[in-house]
Amino acid sequence: MKSTMLSFLIVLLSVQMLLAANPPPPPPPVPALDSYNLVIEWPNTFCLVEPQPPCQQHPQSFTLHGLWPQAGGRSLVNCPGSPMEDQTLEANKGDLTKFWPDLRNSDFDKSKSFWRHEWDTHGRCSGKPPADYLTMVFNAVKKYDVQKLLAKNGILPGNPTGHMAAQFEQAIFKETKLHTQIECKKMGGQDYLFQIYFCLTPQGQFKNCPTRYRCANKPIYMPLPPPSP
Repeated sequence: MKSTMLSFLIVLLSVQMLLAANPPPPPPPVPALDSYNLVIEWPNTFCLVEPQPPCQQHPQSFTLHGLWPQAGGRSLVNCPGSPMEDQTLEANKGDLTKFWPDLRNSDFDKSKSFWRHEWDTHGRCSGKPPADYLTMVFNAVKKYDVQKLLAKNGILPGNPTGHMAAQFEQAIFKETKLHTQIECKKMGGQDYLFQIYFCLTPQGQFKNCPTRYRCANKPIYMPLPPPSP
């Protein structure tokens, strides 16, 4: 028995010495962010193309999907960082529920997991404390009322003929002098306006996006909300 225990200890010590002499390589450094994507979505399209679990809220205005740090044209995700605390979410309750609602949940406390997911996936890669990140998010998303400026240029939800992606992009450019990116989703043979991307500098200043369309060259639609049950 003593011999077996001694052999085990010798093997364990040898393994520890080997690990100490050959430590695992450190994780690759997080690339430095060079821009942000501010992503807003048309909620009726989200609820149409992502029906499960069903939406509990149907706001009739663009809502925030997220503010995503970028590096070299790719999103930075799952970076190390501090957690999003309850007190930070509570302090921003009004803006969160108005501009960044959890469409699948109308209860504020239950929606906290949604906002924490966005923070854990994207926000931590900003390198900012959670409160500063949310300040940057809401300063950006309040800058332009996209639905109003589209309506000013004749683009309205429920239009049966739809509009080309270029018409959406040009209407936004006319009012903001910014090139944005338009993203569509296809369902049932039709293309729907899904998301609009605004591009920002690392300091949070708006700039032109390098790519303008993620849509087919055909009319796209802004659907109306589903009929009430």
